[in-house]
Amino acid sequence: MDISEEIGRRIAEKRKEKGWTQKELADKLNVSDKNVSKWECGRSVPDVFYLKQLSDLFGESIEYFIGGGDAKKITDVCREKRTRAGKISFTILIVLALFPLIVSVIARIFLPSTVPCHFDAHWEVTRWGSSRELISSGVSFSFIIITAAIALYVGLVKINNPEVKQWTVWLAFGVFMCMAVAMTAIEIDIVRRCYDLSLAAGYEAGEHSRFNELFSVIISAVYAVCGALCIFIPMNGFVGVRIPYSYSGKEEWAFVNAFTGSVLYAASVCMILLTGLIDYPANFGYTCAALFVPCLFAIAVSFASAALHKKIKADKNKEK
Repeated sequence: MDISEEIGRRIAEKRKEKGWTQKELADKLNVSDKNVSKWECGRSVPDVFYLKQLSDLFGESIEYFIGGGDAKKITDVCREKRTRAGKISFTILIVLALFPLIVSVIARIFLPSTVPCHFDAHWEVTRWGSSRELISSGVSFSFIIITAAIALYVGLVKINNPEVKQWTVWLAFGVFMCMAVAMTAIEIDIVRRCYDLSLAAGYEAGEHSRFNELFSVIISAVYAVCGALCIFIPMNGFVGVRIPYSYSGKEEWAFVNAFTGSVLYAASVCMILLTGLIDYPANFGYTCAALFVPCLFAIAVSFASAALHKKIKADKNKEK
């Protein structure tokens, strides 16, 4: 039983001794009964302020509720849960960040070479240009979502401010996720309008095989998702950067996977972008590059990150 479950069990035990319902206890603490329910189920931990109130209410010491430990345990548990929430949020957001870019690149493959490139406030076309310019909106939206994900992780998790609650992370994640969905929807709407207006103006997409471009986008997107998952994946025997060094300890695993996952994600996003910017890369060479280059690059980076971590660890040992 971990500390959160232990605290919950002892709160429930003392509450039942008093014959109170969860609602009655919540009213005495000026919190909602949902908070008490979460505490007793071990899904969250009361902070030190509420532990002091519980201590006074039940006539027990704070140490009684935390199993004889100290209040620092509470802070550590809260920080661990907040960090886990931040990691999950960050991973989901950078996966969602791929969508506007992918939409714009796939649209570039199927649209005519000349499309509307600028609209006024009433969605009237003010300038026509190359379909490559359409990708700029996808890049902008994806960049904004990635920036939001980094801001969430650094600002709410990495700084480790004890005042930041777990619900704050989930709230920020919800706001950023809605923003990501909205930006993807806007990109789809832009593509739809460009397609309809191009056809109405008499422009038509050229007749050529689109298999290689689509294959390049799809395989690069798969690599990008794999990279995103590797960044925070815990040590396991099935998924992750599985080189001997990464299995030598949790610290080693985290460093190698975070380093390799980040590089693989960035490299894959670049391959998606190149597919849209290069004029019809429908050839066997580019398709092979999209299939093998990110993978080979990731393998090289995994060994390089292992060597880098060994050096950092050796330097730290020398300092000691």
